[in-house]
Amino acid sequence: NRFRETQCGGRCSMAEALYLDGAPVRKTCEMSLTPCLSLILDGNEYRLRGMIYGGRNHFTCRIIDKHGQVWYFDGMAKPGAAVFERVVTLQEDLEWLCTVDDRKLMYLLYT
Repeated sequence: NRFRETQCGGRCSMAEALYLDGAPVRKTCEMSLTPCLSLILDGNEYRLRGMIYGGRNHFTCRIIDKHGQVWYFDGMAKPGAAVFERVVTLQEDLEWLCTVDDRKLMYLLYT
């Protein structure tokens, strides 16, 4: 984006692109994401299938399968195993998806 270009120039290091420690963008840019279960863009419906969280130099994720089951994966805590959390519905408040274990929601993945 234009802000990143003004702070980092035309090219960014991997740390700057990922907002890791030492990146000038991280120090000046706070973002907040609010997930929604489905989006309609250009007449196509996209459903939320994944969320990536970051914090304390560690990334974790949640995956939502086609049945609405939410699975949490932390490769350091439980290598190779996703843990079932609950089934998500369209009627419920999705605020609980914004954080996990002191990590903030960084990316939403739709398919």
